[in-house]
Amino acid sequence: MEFVYYEYCLRVRSRCYKNAVIPRAKLQEGIGKARKVRLLGHSGLWSEHSPFREYYMSRNLVYSVWWLYPSSRTKRFVLRHLLRHAGGVLLFGSDKLACLKRMAQGFWDGRRASLGVRFRPD
Repeated sequence: MEFVYYEYCLRVRSRCYKNAVIPRAKLQEGIGKARKVRLLGHSGLWSEHSPFREYYMSRNLVYSVWWLYPSSRTKRFVLRHLLRHAGGVLLFGSDKLACLKRMAQGFWDGRRASLGVRFRPD
């Protein structure tokens, strides 16, 4: 669950292939509620996720980087990504505290390689 696209790209890179980025490609995915947001004159999309999904996204990302593809550069990238996402949750999320709590739990579980089902959807 979650992080499957990133993990696949990491596996491709580990086999010395290159990933192609196609910026105009569209992927139809029905998970998450995207809405337009504005901050300091810039607009973008914010995809709202439940605390349940925030946990698994954070856990699987951290686990993949810390245990499967460890490098200090990648770890720094992931930490920055999670901090930016937490900032987005604070600014635009509807269930801020629950999402941040699940993200933190996901981070620590990923670092400890504590996998398996921990939470179920509400």
